[in-house]
Amino acid sequence: MVSSSFRLGTPYHWFHERHPRSGIAVNMKRMDKAMDKQKLAAEHARTQEELERRKRQHELALRAANAGSWDWDILAGTLSWSDTIEAIFGFSQGEFPGTYEAFLTCVHPEDRSHVVEAVDACLKQGRKYDIEHRIVWPDGSVRWVSETGDVIRNESRRPVRMLGVVKDITHRQTIREELRKAWDELEKRVEERTAELSEANKELRRHIRQQKRLEGRIRLEDARLEALYQLSRMSEASVPEIAGFTLDQAVRLTRSKVGFLGFLSEDESTYTLHAVSKDVMPNCEVAGDPVHWRVAGAGIWADAIRQRTTLIVDDYSQAHPSKRGMPEGHFALQRFMVVPLLDGKKIVAVAGVGNKTARYTKEDDRQISLLVKGMWRSVQHTRDREHLVASSERLRILSMKLAKAQELERKRIAQELHDSVAGKLTAIKYGVEKALSEMENDELPAGISLKDVISIIQGAIQETRSISARLSPVGLDDLGLLNTIAAFCREFHTIYSDVQVHEHFDVAEDEIPGPLKIAIYRILQEALNNVAKHSRAKTVHVSVGKTTSKIELAIEDDGEGFDPEDVSYRKEAPYGMGLFGMQERAELSDGSFEILSTVGKGTTIQVLWPVED
Repeated sequence: MVSSSFRLGTPYHWFHERHPRSGIAVNMKRMDKAMDKQKLAAEHARTQEELERRKRQHELALRAANAGSWDWDILAGTLSWSDTIEAIFGFSQGEFPGTYEAFLTCVHPEDRSHVVEAVDACLKQGRKYDIEHRIVWPDGSVRWVSETGDVIRNESRRPVRMLGVVKDITHRQTIREELRKAWDELEKRVEERTAELSEANKELRRHIRQQKRLEGRIRLEDARLEALYQLSRMSEASVPEIAGFTLDQAVRLTRSKVGFLGFLSEDESTYTLHAVSKDVMPNCEVAGDPVHWRVAGAGIWADAIRQRTTLIVDDYSQAHPSKRGMPEGHFALQRFMVVPLLDGKKIVAVAGVGNKTARYTKEDDRQISLLVKGMWRSVQHTRDREHLVASSERLRILSMKLAKAQELERKRIAQELHDSVAGKLTAIKYGVEKALSEMENDELPAGISLKDVISIIQGAIQETRSISARLSPVGLDDLGLLNTIAAFCREFHTIYSDVQVHEHFDVAEDEIPGPLKIAIYRILQEALNNVAKHSRAKTVHVSVGKTTSKIELAIEDDGEGFDPEDVSYRKEAPYGMGLFGMQERAELSDGSFEILSTVGKGTTIQVLWPVED
């Protein structure tokens, strides 16, 4: 409410008297003054009555609104409150001291600075005074009020009074506070529910991911079981066909682009490739057809063999101590996984896959390991079947060959005895009979002397020894296996001078069991016989060595080589009988026989016999 000061004045009608000293004029003036006073009094009474009426209406309105008015005389330092304000502030009527400072003591300590700042802003800057704040009743209870006010200024624009209205808004503020608390509680519940829903959503997503992984794993398991089932039905398939099928399934199960699969030699020194994925060769420009690799000199992939565990390389571009570099024209390789398969303590097969879009995982390792293990059972079954069939066929052919060889050997020996030894013995008999006849006639022998007979006898002895040596190498007992092999290699070079033979022994004579010596010698004899007849080799390396648990014989040539898969048991096979004879000797002496050969790249024959330390 804005108040303003006003000044009452009596209307003055002056009378122009021509005769100012006239008594009539004076009386008229007095009568006018009396009449003005009566009018003024009546009007004042009416004004006061109107003011009282309006005041009562104002008070009723303020009470109805639970509000009150105040008037602060800034210059006098007094603050007048309506009756309703004292009740609002918890005072009895007339109890409020009536100063601005007394008012400030009623304001809640935490809101006091805010009220002072609002009053100062209104007085000094002319801002609107409209605030809400807390007050503290004399009994200590806290209430809420809203205040509005305005300033009256003098001619110099200085504030002289401040009028305003205050209203008790405790109930409204209580409702507002309750609403705020209810809103906060609602927000809290919404947040909690949102968090619960978020957590439930996370759990649902996690469950969905797990479900997808489980479904993917089930699909992989189904695919692998189907592959294993197909492997079990490949009873008539060859080892390369089994290996090729297994590799295709390994590439598919791991979502790779390329792959390879092969087997290790008995001593794990040589890796033979049996299958390459169909996408490798069209994208590979490397010349040649590498089939065999020495593990000792192989690159990073062979770490799986050397370390005897699965190898995963997720970034092939990174440096690695085992990397040997890529041949020019080799297909690009980003990442790969190599899985070795152990049969007992020996690694028998190695499968590798590469260039999967994502990283390789333990699940990929598991799938390939189980798949290759199933393949190995099929390969063993196939090899056992082939070995049984081959053994039966070989036994049949060997029996036939043996019977024929025995007959031929008997004929040869009979022919040699007839042509050589028998002829010499006949000559000896003739010479001795003639000498005796001439001695009986006391005649000196003519034509042949006893010295000639002795020479013939010596020749017969040499011929008999030669035939005996061909039947059995007697030097084994006298010279030992290693010296006998060295002598045989020298004799072989003497006969086949265009073939260089290098022997290397990494074993002592007494470390070789006696029963193995004849087997080693005969296998070497037959191997060099094959070199002379078929390989057209220029150099042959013969080595006999011993590891902690094995005796090894290796014969390696640089000849034309051949495909071991093409070797059959047919009678017309050029060298099949010799190879099978060597294998039979090795197996009969409890050894393992392996042929590593590639057309145009020579042949290596490796035989291993287990020995006790």
